Amino acid sequence: MTTLIIFGVVCILLKERVLLCRTCLQGANYMLKPATLLAISVTFIPLSHASPLDLLNNHQLIVFEDLESTSEVGGTAIIAGDLNGTASNYATHMSQAMPSGDGLVIGGDLNVNVQVNNNYGAIVGGSNNGIVSLNGPSSGLSSDTSNYDFSQIQAELSQFSTFLASLPSNSLLTQPLGCCNNASFDVGNSVGSLAAVFNIDKEDIFENPLINSYSLNLNSQMPSAIVINVAGENIDDSTFSFNAIGDFVSEAIAELVIWNFYQSETLNLTKAIHGSILAPLAELTNHTEIKGSVAVKSHFQYGKIWGPTFAGIVPATEDPSPAPAPNPLAFMALIVGFLCWRYRVAA
Repeated sequence: MTTLIIFGVVCILLKERVLLCRTCLQGANYMLKPATLLAISVTFIPLSHASPLDLLNNHQLIVFEDLESTSEVGGTAIIAGDLNGTASNYATHMSQAMPSGDGLVIGGDLNVNVQVNNNYGAIVGGSNNGIVSLNGPSSGLSSDTSNYDFSQIQAELSQFSTFLASLPSNSLLTQPLGCCNNASFDVGNSVGSLAAVFNIDKEDIFENPLINSYSLNLNSQMPSAIVINVAGENIDDSTFSFNAIGDFVSEAIAELVIWNFYQSETLNLTKAIHGSILAPLAELTNHTEIKGSVAVKSHFQYGKIWGPTFAGIVPATEDPSPAPAPNPLAFMALIVGFLCWRYRVAA
């Protein structure tokens, strides 16, 4: 990539495009094609400028501040702050990475021993006070976090949470009238292939003594996502006994579900959750498994996080942050390289 940029600049400065293109292309044995040029230009897009859906789909766990863990994460994890605890395990359910990818990214200090699996590597941006065990032929340990703009990641997901909370409800939670019975998330009969949206309060399910289970009624609809907006600042499910049943426990449904705790400051979960969790203001404590993606402010993890990451499709949001400006050198190289390719084809 650097060679191509220098080559393009020199070509333009000397104004000997044809002769220099022939010499450079023959000497370097380049065969520049449109697909190659497109691939070169794409490499200039920062990895940190990802959409909220990309972030939730590509990463199992994202923590804006510190994580304390004694458990494991099935996919990849981004921890903007410190990683503490006793020991933890990452990328346990990922396919073998070829070449190696980033299985664990830590912006702060590592203060615990960790295992990163399936040829994934690790990045520790702060002090490494623990041991990172890697088990792949090309996995490695780095301190370079430049591809990860932690502030931007937090801003993207926080804005996404606010956007989801603003969606009007088109589906209904039907609660039992007496103890102890099932609560049903009933998808609206006009949802079709749009996103099903439930707007509920924490008392409706997480603090409802009448519920012993909850299920999903698709109502012959095929929603692109199932958004459950939960209002309430402090949420704790430890008082009551209830579990998901039916379609809620299938992976095909779990990858469409996102629990948006948009107001929560503390979130204590002692029951398994099926679906992804978005709680940008919350300190999350989970004692049992979560089957989906998780994005929270801080996290005390005592239960496994794994299963399908969020793959739902929701209405597009307007991105308030400007798109990254094109790199002028990359653009110059792209044009000159294309001219050289045209010359070689014509010759």
